[in-house]
Amino acid sequence: MDAHDRRAEKRVRPPGDAVLEFALWPAGAAAPARLALAELGPPAVSRRTGYRLLVADISAIGIGIELSAPPPAPAGCLGRAGAGGAPIPAPASAPAPAPVPASAPAPAPASALASGPASDPALIIDLLAGVPALFLYLRLRDYRPQTAGELLSLFFHATAARITTTPGHLFAGLRFMRQGRGSPFDKALEFLDVSRFGAPGLAAWIDAVVRDEHRPGHDPDPGVNLDRLLDEPGVSASSPTRSQDDVS
Repeated sequence: MDAHDRRAEKRVRPPGDAVLEFALWPAGAAAPARLALAELGPPAVSRRTGYRLLVADISAIGIGIELSAPPPAPAGCLGRAGAGGAPIPAPASAPAPAPVPASAPAPAPASALASGPASDPALIIDLLAGVPALFLYLRLRDYRPQTAGELLSLFFHATAARITTTPGHLFAGLRFMRQGRGSPFDKALEFLDVSRFGAPGLAAWIDAVVRDEHRPGHDPDPGVNLDRLLDEPGVSASSPTRSQDDVS
């Protein structure tokens, strides 16, 4: 394993506040070379729709995640939020659902379930668990020294190495295959192969996380300031000088 491979395989558990935003879309096994945002559509899940994402570990070539669905709405409330985030109570006289005719069309394909907050979280979890790959968007707090206070936004096509589910939760190990970057010409994403060496920006971010973890929690003792070494009483020019004979 060469230096590039070792750096790509370096895995860390990022700080709990590192992920500021995320979104997931179901994807096919092969990433397109180019994807228009209109074709991408709204994400199946995101922080904005009430889901939570925990990054168990991350490297330049892959990520381990735990996705948690939003809690179910209280009985008698609709599954959307009103002012202040409170659920909207269902009307007391809400009509019963209309009967389904025998000639009703077949259910929508699985990809159509990823249509936003109105979808059933259980169906969404099952959908994401059954696809060969995902599109993953991450917006991370940047720890690289030259970008202090900035954000790192990443978009990947990632294949599923392992996926398991429990009620309301999805656990996945994803391998980054291609990284999407914004097209300079129109509203589209263009994909680059990162399956071997990983995403360079993410590798630098991981290096910064590791350095931050090993940084001392307090300032070291002052000790000797080498910038002011010659001003120190013991070595300053105003100190009594000794001849070469005295030294010997």
